[in-house]
Amino acid sequence: MNVRYKLLPCSIWNIGVIETWLSKMASKGLFIENFGRYFTKFNKGEPSNTHYRIDMIPTKNDDELESKINKYKNCGWKYVNTYMNFHIFSSPHEFNSNEVYNITEEQAALLKPQYKKKIKDILICFLIFFILILLPSFFTKIDLYTYLLELNVLDVLAFFLLSISFFYELYEAFLIKRLIKHLEQGIPIVHSCDWNLRSYLSIFYKAIFFVIISILFLLPYKQFFYEKYKYIEDSLEEFPIVTLQDICTIKYESTGTELKFRPETWARSESTLLMPVKFDASQSSRVFIEPNEWKTIYLKSTSHKLRLESMVDDYLLELIDQQNKITELTPISVDTNQYNDFDILKMYKSQDTYFIYASRDEGIITLSYLYDDDIDTVLKAIDEKLTLLINYVSKS
Repeated sequence: MNVRYKLLPCSIWNIGVIETWLSKMASKGLFIENFGRYFTKFNKGEPSNTHYRIDMIPTKNDDELESKINKYKNCGWKYVNTYMNFHIFSSPHEFNSNEVYNITEEQAALLKPQYKKKIKDILICFLIFFILILLPSFFTKIDLYTYLLELNVLDVLAFFLLSISFFYELYEAFLIKRLIKHLEQGIPIVHSCDWNLRSYLSIFYKAIFFVIISILFLLPYKQFFYEKYKYIEDSLEEFPIVTLQDICTIKYESTGTELKFRPETWARSESTLLMPVKFDASQSSRVFIEPNEWKTIYLKSTSHKLRLESMVDDYLLELIDQQNKITELTPISVDTNQYNDFDILKMYKSQDTYFIYASRDEGIITLSYLYDDDIDTVLKAIDEKLTLLINYVSKS
């Protein structure tokens, strides 16, 4: 096979680097056939010492291009290929071809559209970043730690992709601007440059870009990633989450028999990068105190296990603040001295609903329940489930 494809070491506007790279490829027996945006097509042949020059002429100006080709031909250069408004010429080293006179100010003017295009790309990257990342936070007014803890793999990869694209385009815009400035000052293009470092940087950037794009396309087909929530079908006793069975102490006053009931349960698990374990459960039931007398009890329980313990306190306070915005919470005074096992313990009431927020190490458990029960029983259940939560390892 006499055709080879090579990744460009940098953008073609970096003329000196591309010229040096093409000469290096010719010394290996690879001669350019045409350019692409990312790859260059070469034909395999006998190695030779060949020089290359790249000139800039608007692609639609056929007369000027033909005049330029003839001018190069008269100086010993052969026309090779055109990409955009960049035109490639070659000459064997032994010809010792004369340099074609170039006016640096004209070269600077021809590079300015490339600079404007880079600025446009930078603005597009920022606009996408603003729409996907910043704009939703303005409308939802989401809190910082809540936002960070809800980021999943796809969110982070998309954010990283936009970031590296933005900074790469910014870096290229800086280089083009610097080259334009040098040309305007009369400093000619250097035709022999070190291309290896640029090549490594370009390969690294494009490899990361390709890998992230591939992952973003492939991950939605993996159930773990596109199903952010997993619905729990097994018994809740296997999970570190407080249930009605844990806190309910109602007894028949006439017989003293413990209450038997079947609560309706809805539960799910969730996993993100900074919150590897989260369980939500809602339970409700009708409790018959007398044969014709019953009351409704309700419990919403959430267990969070964070990856970073340093985020626990701030996140818990955000959860309290979020609930307080929904319904005004009235603090309940509790003698916390007897509950030293909790790092934070906050208790509130709103009308007939109780709210409890407790944390220890990297674990947080929150409860909201419509049921006036013995607080010691509730806190004992939270304490036990917190221990289970801290030691819990997700099976997913």
